[in-house]
Amino acid sequence: MTVLPHRTLDGVITSWNAGAERLFGCTASEAVAQHISLIIPLSRRDEEAVIVERIKRGERIEHFDTVRIRKDKTPLEILLTISPVRDVSGEIIGASKVARDITQRKRTERELRGSEERYRALADALDTQVQFRTRKLERRNSELRELSGLLMESQDVERRHIARELHDGAGQTLAALGMNLAQLAQDAKNNPAPAQGIVNAESLVQLLSREIRTTSYLLHPPLLDESGLSSALNWYVQGLKECSGLDVNLRVPEKFDGLSADMELVIFRIVQESLTNVHRHSGS
Repeated sequence: MTVLPHRTLDGVITSWNAGAERLFGCTASEAVAQHISLIIPLSRRDEEAVIVERIKRGERIEHFDTVRIRKDKTPLEILLTISPVRDVSGEIIGASKVARDITQRKRTERELRGSEERYRALADALDTQVQFRTRKLERRNSELRELSGLLMESQDVERRHIARELHDGAGQTLAALGMNLAQLAQDAKNNPAPAQGIVNAESLVQLLSREIRTTSYLLHPPLLDESGLSSALNWYVQGLKECSGLDVNLRVPEKFDGLSADMELVIFRIVQESLTNVHRHSGS
Protein backbone atom coordinates (compact mmCIF):
# COMPACT_ATOMS: atom_id res chain seq x y z
CA MET A 1 0.00 0.00 0.00
CA THR A 2 1.33 3.45 -0.92
CA VAL A 3 0.20 6.79 0.48
CA LEU A 4 0.33 9.24 -2.41
CA PRO A 5 1.23 12.84 -1.64
CA HIS A 6 -1.31 15.61 -1.67
CA ARG A 7 -2.48 17.41 -4.73
CA THR A 8 -4.60 20.49 -5.29
CA LEU A 9 -8.08 20.52 -6.72
CA ASP A 10 -6.50 21.71 -9.97
CA GLY A 11 -4.54 18.48 -10.11
CA VAL A 12 -1.11 19.87 -9.24
CA ILE A 13 1.07 17.51 -7.21
CA THR A 14 2.21 19.27 -4.00
CA SER A 15 4.31 16.49 -2.46
CA TRP A 16 5.71 13.09 -3.46
CA ASN A 17 6.92 10.54 -0.94
CA ALA A 18 9.22 7.52 -1.14
CA GLY A 19 6.32 5.13 -1.59
CA ALA A 20 5.20 7.05 -4.67
CA GLU A 21 8.75 6.98 -6.03
CA ARG A 22 8.90 3.17 -5.73
CA LEU A 23 5.44 2.71 -7.21
CA PHE A 24 5.70 5.05 -10.18
CA GLY A 25 9.47 5.29 -10.71
CA CYS A 26 9.52 9.10 -10.52
CA THR A 27 11.56 11.06 -8.01
CA ALA A 28 10.03 13.87 -5.97
CA SER A 29 11.87 16.47 -8.04
CA GLU A 30 10.35 14.98 -11.20
CA ALA A 31 6.80 14.87 -9.87
CA VAL A 32 6.23 17.82 -7.52
CA ALA A 33 4.59 20.81 -9.25
CA GLN A 34 3.62 18.58 -12.16
CA HIS A 35 -0.01 17.87 -13.08
CA ILE A 36 -1.45 14.58 -11.85
CA SER A 37 -1.93 13.59 -15.50
CA LEU A 38 1.76 12.69 -15.32
CA ILE A 39 0.68 9.25 -14.08
CA ILE A 40 -2.74 9.01 -15.75
CA PRO A 41 -3.02 7.35 -19.19
CA LEU A 42 -4.94 9.23 -21.87
CA SER A 43 -7.76 6.66 -21.81
CA ARG A 44 -8.36 7.41 -18.11
CA ARG A 45 -8.20 11.23 -18.09
CA ASP A 46 -11.99 11.54 -17.82
CA GLU A 47 -11.87 9.75 -14.45
CA GLU A 48 -9.99 12.64 -12.90
CA ALA A 49 -12.77 15.13 -13.56
CA VAL A 50 -15.30 12.81 -11.89
CA ILE A 51 -12.98 12.32 -8.88
CA VAL A 52 -12.47 16.08 -8.46
CA GLU A 53 -16.23 16.73 -8.50
CA ARG A 54 -16.83 14.13 -5.81
CA ILE A 55 -13.97 15.44 -3.66
CA LYS A 56 -15.37 18.96 -3.93
CA ARG A 57 -18.62 17.60 -2.49
CA GLY A 58 -16.65 16.23 0.43
CA GLU A 59 -17.02 12.60 -0.55
CA ARG A 60 -14.48 9.93 0.32
CA ILE A 61 -13.89 7.56 -2.59
CA GLU A 62 -13.01 3.99 -1.63
CA HIS A 63 -11.94 0.96 -3.67
CA PHE A 64 -11.63 2.85 -6.95
CA ASP A 65 -10.24 0.35 -9.44
CA THR A 66 -8.21 2.08 -12.16
CA VAL A 67 -4.99 2.12 -14.22
CA ARG A 68 -2.04 4.48 -13.92
CA ILE A 69 1.32 4.58 -15.72
CA ARG A 70 4.87 4.44 -14.47
CA LYS A 71 7.71 6.64 -15.64
CA ASP A 72 8.70 3.99 -18.19
CA LYS A 73 5.13 4.10 -19.57
CA THR A 74 4.23 0.60 -18.35
CA PRO A 75 0.65 0.33 -17.07
CA LEU A 76 0.02 -0.14 -13.39
CA GLU A 77 -3.29 -1.44 -12.08
CA ILE A 78 -4.10 0.08 -8.71
CA LEU A 79 -6.92 0.32 -6.19
CA LEU A 80 -7.39 3.88 -4.91
CA THR A 81 -8.88 5.38 -1.77
CA ILE A 82 -9.21 9.18 -2.13
CA SER A 83 -9.99 11.56 0.71
CA PRO A 84 -10.62 15.33 0.73
CA VAL A 85 -7.92 17.54 2.30
CA ARG A 86 -9.19 20.54 4.27
CA ASP A 87 -7.48 23.65 5.56
CA VAL A 88 -7.79 24.93 9.13
CA SER A 89 -11.10 26.54 8.30
CA GLY A 90 -12.51 23.26 6.95
CA GLU A 91 -12.48 24.26 3.31
CA ILE A 92 -11.53 21.51 0.84
CA ILE A 93 -8.29 22.48 -0.83
CA GLY A 94 -7.05 19.22 -2.28
CA ALA A 95 -7.05 15.43 -2.13
CA SER A 96 -4.97 12.67 -0.62
CA LYS A 97 -4.73 9.24 -2.22
CA VAL A 98 -3.88 5.81 -0.92
CA ALA A 99 -2.99 3.35 -3.67
CA ARG A 100 -2.62 -0.42 -3.63
CA ASP A 101 -0.83 -2.18 -6.46
CA ILE A 102 -3.23 -4.87 -7.72
CA THR A 103 -1.44 -5.68 -10.98
CA GLN A 104 -0.67 -9.26 -9.94
CA ARG A 105 -4.18 -9.81 -8.62
CA LYS A 106 -5.68 -8.52 -11.86
CA ARG A 107 -3.35 -10.75 -13.88
CA THR A 108 -4.43 -13.73 -11.79
CA GLU A 109 -8.10 -12.82 -12.25
CA ARG A 110 -7.65 -12.54 -16.01
CA GLU A 111 -5.88 -15.88 -16.13
CA LEU A 112 -8.67 -17.40 -14.05
CA ARG A 113 -11.32 -15.94 -16.35
CA GLY A 114 -9.39 -17.27 -19.34
CA SER A 115 -9.26 -20.70 -17.74
CA GLU A 116 -12.98 -20.55 -17.01
CA GLU A 117 -13.72 -19.51 -20.59
CA ARG A 118 -11.56 -22.33 -21.94
CA TYR A 119 -13.27 -24.75 -19.58
CA ARG A 120 -16.71 -23.55 -20.69
CA ALA A 121 -15.66 -23.83 -24.33
CA LEU A 122 -14.35 -27.34 -23.67
CA ALA A 123 -17.53 -28.26 -21.80
CA ASP A 124 -19.67 -26.86 -24.63
CA ALA A 125 -17.61 -28.75 -27.20
CA LEU A 126 -17.90 -31.92 -25.14
CA ASP A 127 -21.65 -31.46 -24.78
CA THR A 128 -21.90 -30.91 -28.53
CA GLN A 129 -19.91 -34.09 -29.14
CA VAL A 130 -22.11 -36.03 -26.71
CA GLN A 131 -25.25 -34.77 -28.43
CA PHE A 132 -23.80 -35.60 -31.84
CA ARG A 133 -22.77 -39.09 -30.72
CA THR A 134 -26.15 -39.62 -29.08
CA ARG A 135 -28.02 -38.64 -32.24
CA LYS A 136 -25.68 -40.83 -34.29
CA LEU A 137 -26.30 -43.76 -31.94
CA GLU A 138 -30.05 -43.18 -32.07
CA ARG A 139 -29.87 -43.21 -35.89
CA ARG A 140 -27.84 -46.42 -35.81
CA ASN A 141 -30.31 -48.00 -33.40
CA SER A 142 -33.17 -46.92 -35.63
CA GLU A 143 -31.41 -48.36 -38.66
CA LEU A 144 -30.70 -51.57 -36.73
CA ARG A 145 -34.34 -51.89 -35.69
CA GLU A 146 -35.42 -51.28 -39.28
CA LEU A 147 -32.88 -53.83 -40.55
CA SER A 148 -33.99 -56.33 -37.92
CA GLY A 149 -37.59 -55.84 -38.98
CA LEU A 150 -36.70 -56.30 -42.64
CA LEU A 151 -34.71 -59.42 -41.80
CA MET A 152 -37.59 -60.90 -39.83
CA GLU A 153 -39.98 -60.02 -42.63
CA SER A 154 -37.63 -61.63 -45.16
CA GLN A 155 -37.31 -64.74 -43.01
CA ASP A 156 -41.06 -65.01 -42.66
CA VAL A 157 -41.58 -64.61 -46.40
CA GLU A 158 -39.06 -67.39 -47.01
CA ARG A 159 -40.67 -69.60 -44.37
CA ARG A 160 -44.07 -69.06 -45.95
CA HIS A 161 -42.60 -70.00 -49.32
CA ILE A 162 -40.94 -73.18 -47.97
CA ALA A 163 -44.08 -74.13 -46.04
CA ARG A 164 -46.21 -73.67 -49.15
CA GLU A 165 -43.76 -75.74 -51.23
CA LEU A 166 -43.77 -78.53 -48.63
CA HIS A 167 -47.54 -78.52 -48.40
CA ASP A 168 -48.34 -78.10 -52.09
CA GLY A 169 -45.42 -80.05 -53.55
CA ALA A 170 -43.93 -82.78 -51.37
CA GLY A 171 -47.08 -83.09 -49.28
CA GLN A 172 -49.31 -83.77 -52.27
CA THR A 173 -46.77 -86.20 -53.76
CA LEU A 174 -46.63 -88.13 -50.50
CA ALA A 175 -50.41 -88.11 -50.31
CA ALA A 176 -50.65 -89.61 -53.80
CA LEU A 177 -47.97 -92.16 -52.92
CA GLY A 178 -49.82 -93.06 -49.77
CA MET A 179 -53.04 -93.64 -51.69
CA ASN A 180 -51.21 -95.81 -54.19
CA LEU A 181 -49.66 -97.87 -51.42
CA ALA A 182 -53.04 -98.21 -49.74
CA GLN A 183 -54.49 -99.51 -52.99
CA LEU A 184 -51.60 -101.95 -53.39
CA ALA A 185 -52.07 -103.13 -49.84
CA GLN A 186 -55.74 -103.74 -50.57
CA ASP A 187 -54.90 -105.67 -53.76
CA ALA A 188 -52.18 -107.72 -52.08
CA LYS A 189 -54.23 -109.02 -49.17
CA ASN A 190 -54.14 -112.49 -50.70
CA ASN A 191 -50.33 -112.45 -50.77
CA PRO A 192 -49.15 -111.90 -47.16
CA ALA A 193 -45.39 -111.57 -47.87
CA PRO A 194 -45.39 -108.50 -50.14
CA ALA A 195 -48.50 -107.17 -48.38
CA GLN A 196 -46.55 -106.69 -45.14
CA GLY A 197 -43.84 -104.75 -46.94
CA ILE A 198 -46.47 -102.54 -48.52
CA VAL A 199 -48.10 -101.95 -45.15
CA ASN A 200 -44.75 -100.98 -43.64
CA ALA A 201 -44.05 -98.63 -46.53
CA GLU A 202 -47.50 -97.13 -46.13
CA SER A 203 -46.80 -96.50 -42.44
CA LEU A 204 -43.51 -94.78 -43.27
CA VAL A 205 -45.19 -92.61 -45.87
CA GLN A 206 -47.86 -91.57 -43.37
CA LEU A 207 -45.18 -90.79 -40.77
CA LEU A 208 -43.19 -88.75 -43.29
CA SER A 209 -46.36 -86.95 -44.37
CA ARG A 210 -47.13 -86.00 -40.77
CA GLU A 211 -43.57 -84.77 -40.25
CA ILE A 212 -43.66 -82.66 -43.41
CA ARG A 213 -47.02 -81.22 -42.41
CA THR A 214 -45.71 -80.44 -38.94
CA THR A 215 -42.55 -78.84 -40.36
CA SER A 216 -44.68 -76.79 -42.74
CA TYR A 217 -46.84 -75.60 -39.87
CA LEU A 218 -43.81 -74.75 -37.75
CA LEU A 219 -42.30 -72.69 -40.54
CA HIS A 220 -45.47 -70.65 -40.69
CA PRO A 221 -48.56 -71.90 -38.85
CA PRO A 222 -51.72 -71.28 -40.91
CA LEU A 223 -53.65 -70.73 -37.69
CA LEU A 224 -51.68 -67.53 -37.10
CA ASP A 225 -53.27 -66.01 -40.20
CA GLU A 226 -56.62 -67.77 -39.88
CA SER A 227 -57.45 -67.69 -36.15
CA GLY A 228 -54.86 -65.42 -34.54
CA LEU A 229 -52.07 -65.73 -32.00
CA SER A 230 -53.95 -67.52 -29.22
CA SER A 231 -55.04 -70.44 -31.45
CA ALA A 232 -51.58 -70.73 -33.03
CA LEU A 233 -49.86 -70.82 -29.64
CA ASN A 234 -52.29 -73.42 -28.28
CA TRP A 235 -51.73 -75.59 -31.37
CA TYR A 236 -47.94 -75.29 -31.10
CA VAL A 237 -47.78 -75.99 -27.35
CA GLN A 238 -50.12 -78.99 -27.65
CA GLY A 239 -48.01 -80.45 -30.46
CA LEU A 240 -44.78 -79.92 -28.52
CA LYS A 241 -46.23 -81.59 -25.44
CA GLU A 242 -47.24 -84.64 -27.49
CA CYS A 243 -43.91 -85.09 -29.27
CA SER A 244 -41.54 -84.14 -26.44
CA GLY A 245 -43.32 -85.04 -23.22
CA LEU A 246 -42.62 -81.58 -21.81
CA ASP A 247 -45.20 -80.30 -19.35
CA VAL A 248 -46.08 -76.91 -20.79
CA ASN A 249 -48.81 -74.77 -19.24
CA LEU A 250 -50.01 -72.01 -21.57
CA ARG A 251 -52.21 -69.24 -20.19
CA VAL A 252 -53.53 -66.62 -22.60
CA PRO A 253 -55.92 -63.88 -21.40
CA GLU A 254 -59.40 -64.14 -22.89
CA LYS A 255 -59.26 -60.65 -24.34
CA PHE A 256 -55.86 -60.92 -25.98
CA ASP A 257 -56.41 -59.25 -29.32
CA GLY A 258 -55.90 -56.00 -31.17
CA LEU A 259 -52.27 -56.74 -32.01
CA SER A 260 -50.86 -56.21 -35.47
CA ALA A 261 -49.97 -59.22 -37.61
CA ASP A 262 -46.28 -58.36 -37.31
CA MET A 263 -46.49 -58.22 -33.50
CA GLU A 264 -48.36 -61.54 -33.33
CA LEU A 265 -45.67 -63.13 -35.48
CA VAL A 266 -42.91 -61.75 -33.24
CA ILE A 267 -44.59 -63.10 -30.09
CA PHE A 268 -45.17 -66.49 -31.68
CA ARG A 269 -41.48 -66.70 -32.69
CA ILE A 270 -40.36 -65.73 -29.17
CA VAL A 271 -42.47 -68.50 -27.60
CA GLN A 272 -41.44 -70.97 -30.28
CA GLU A 273 -37.72 -70.23 -29.90
CA SER A 274 -37.88 -70.31 -26.09
CA LEU A 275 -39.65 -73.69 -25.97
CA THR A 276 -37.38 -75.07 -28.70
CA ASN A 277 -34.36 -74.18 -26.55
CA VAL A 278 -35.97 -75.87 -23.54
CA HIS A 279 -36.64 -78.97 -25.61
CA ARG A 280 -33.14 -78.97 -27.08
CA HIS A 281 -31.30 -78.61 -23.76
CA SER A 282 -33.60 -80.47 -21.36
CA GLY A 283 -32.70 -83.93 -22.63
CA SER A 284 -36.37 -84.80 -23.12
